Amino acid sequence: MRVLVGVLLVLAIGAAVYLPALGERGFGASEGHRVVPAVEFAERGEWLLPTMFETVYIRKPPGMPVAIMLSSEAFGWTEFAARFVSAASVVLGGVVLAVFGSRWFGARYGWSAGVAYVLAPVVVATGRAAEIEALHNLFVIVACALIVELIVRKPGKGIDRAVFGGVALGAALLGMVLTKGPAAIPTVAGAVLACAMIVRRWSALASPALWVGIGIAAGVAAWLALELSAQLGIRAEPHVAQSPLAFSFSAGQLLSILALPIAAFASHLPASLAMLPLVGWQDLDDRDRLARACARAWLVSVVIYMAFGVSNNRYALPSIGLACLCVPWVLHATAHRFTGLRRLGSTLAVFGSPKVMLVLLLVAAGVRTWLVERREAIKSGREPGIALAEALMQETPLAIEVWADQLIEARPETLLYAERRAEQDGRELRGFWSASWDPVEADGPSLPATPPGLARFVLLRRDEDGYGGSELSRFRDAGLTQRLMPVYDGGVYPDGERNGETAYRFPFTVFRVLPE
Repeated sequence: MRVLVGVLLVLAIGAAVYLPALGERGFGASEGHRVVPAVEFAERGEWLLPTMFETVYIRKPPGMPVAIMLSSEAFGWTEFAARFVSAASVVLGGVVLAVFGSRWFGARYGWSAGVAYVLAPVVVATGRAAEIEALHNLFVIVACALIVELIVRKPGKGIDRAVFGGVALGAALLGMVLTKGPAAIPTVAGAVLACAMIVRRWSALASPALWVGIGIAAGVAAWLALELSAQLGIRAEPHVAQSPLAFSFSAGQLLSILALPIAAFASHLPASLAMLPLVGWQDLDDRDRLARACARAWLVSVVIYMAFGVSNNRYALPSIGLACLCVPWVLHATAHRFTGLRRLGSTLAVFGSPKVMLVLLLVAAGVRTWLVERREAIKSGREPGIALAEALMQETPLAIEVWADQLIEARPETLLYAERRAEQDGRELRGFWSASWDPVEADGPSLPATPPGLARFVLLRRDEDGYGGSELSRFRDAGLTQRLMPVYDGGVYPDGERNGETAYRFPFTVFRVLPE
C-alpha cells in the first residue's frame, strides 16, 4: 500500500510541475528538429526514415518524432501534445525510480527517489520541452535499474530471470538506442562494470539476462538499421547526418573534459548529494550494496564519458537516475543508522527534513518554469513564421514554396508555423530544406525554373555565420541574386537595438525567384 501511495505522490507532483501551461509558448530552441519530422512522418505514413522539409534528416534516430506523432494523433497537433511526450516520460521515470527505491530500501523511503528525479532542476527543463532527453532518460533509468537488480540484488542464472529480465532489459536498451543512438552506452556500461565490482565477481558480466537483453536490442537495432539503409538507397539523395564522434575530443577542451565529474555532480544537485555519505561507509547489508552500486555506476559512467572526450555535462544527464536511487538509502540510514557528523551532514543536505526539501524543490521548479519559459517564449519562431506566411500570401495568390538552408538548420519551427498559418487560410505553402545548397559552386540548377501556378521563394540569412560572411553575401558573390527579387525582411526574435533599429537573431531576407 505504501508503494502505491509513493507512486501516487510522484504522479501528483509530476502533474503539478509538468502539465500547467505546457502548450502556451511556441516551439523554440531545437524543438522544431523533433516536431517537423513527426509532422512529415504523419503526412507520409512512415515511421523509420525521418525527413525535415523534404530532406532526409538522420542526425538522430526516429524514436522521438514517432512518439510525438503518436501523441499528436491522440491529442491534436499542438504544442501541448508534442511536449506531453517529455512530461509523461519524466513522470514515468519518477514512478520507475520510486518502485525500485521502495523495492530496495523500503516503501517508507522509496518514493523519495522518484520525487528527487521529478523535481531535479536539470530534469524540469527536459520535461517541458519537445526534446529527446526526457524520453531517452526514461529508457536509461529502466535499463540501469534492471542491471542493478539482476546483478546485485538477486544474482542468479534462473531461466525465468534470463527470459523476463532479459526481455525487459532488451526493450529498455532498444528504446534508448532508437531515441538517441549510442549516447547513453557509457551510462549502461558504467552500471554493468560497477555492479560487477560490487559483487566482486567478473563472472557477473556473463549474466544470461544481461546478454539476452543486449542480444534483443542489438538484433532489432541492426534490422532497423538495414531497413533504414535500404530506404536511403532507394531515395538516392543527399541527407543530413552527424557522427557521434562530433561530440568527442576537440581542441581546447581538455580542462572541461577533466572537470566533467565536478560539472556533472553540480548539475545533478541536490540528488547527487545523496552519494556523498557512501564515502568511507562500510557495507552492512543489501541496502548498502545497492546504494554503493548506484553511486559507483554514476562515477564509472562519468569516467567513461571522459575517456571518450566528452566535455559537456549534458551528456552525463542519463546517469542522474542512479544518483536519485541513493536518496532513499540516505533517508533510511539517517533515521536508523547514521550518528554524529554523518547524521548531521545528511540532515543538513535535506535542509532539516525531506518535507522541507520537497517544498523548496517545488517552489524552485515553479519559479524556474515561470522565469525561464517567460523569456524563452519570445524566442520562438511562431510569430516570425506567421508574419512570413502573411507577407508571402499578400505577395501572390499562387501556391508557395519557400526554400531555405541556414534558417531551417537553426530554427525550423519558423517555416512550420508559416505552413500552419497558410493552411488556416486554405492556402498552400511548403517549406523545402536545400541542405546540399552550395552557392559558391552553384549556378542554374540551384535556382530552378518556377513551374506555372507556383511562386517559389528563397530565404537567406543575413547574419555572420562563421564561414566567411553570411548566407546572403555568398549568394551575391556567386552572382545568384540576379534572379532573386527581395520581397520581405524578418528575423526570429528581437535581440536589442542597433543603429536606432530593432536587431534580430537570425535575421533573414526572402527573395522571389524570377523567371530566367
